[in-house]
Amino acid sequence: MKIAHAKEKLLTLFLLAVLVWARWQFQIPCPIREWVGIPCPGCGMSRAYYCLLHGSIADAFHWHAMFWSVPLLGVYYMTDGRLFQKRWIDYTILIAIAVGFAANWVWQLCR
Repeated sequence: MKIAHAKEKLLTLFLLAVLVWARWQFQIPCPIREWVGIPCPGCGMSRAYYCLLHGSIADAFHWHAMFWSVPLLGVYYMTDGRLFQKRWIDYTILIAIAVGFAANWVWQLCR
């Protein structure tokens, strides 16, 4: 990966983190939940990281069981989706994360 390309990706991740922080800091509600009336697949993620930063892993899992996958997705983004030598491993992990998000979303809808 070229240095300029890596800088662009780091800037993108940083801006995304700033947007998430601003949403949390100013308590902006989830737009999907506001417009549609149901939680989105990512609802609870900010609260999960808040709990994690305060040392409560169990509470983080309570708010969003897939919070652990976001840093992994960031690494995938930075490596252009080539974290492992074999593509089938990358695809399997990404599919597992997608299924985990879907299962967590169904769990949120049923609570």
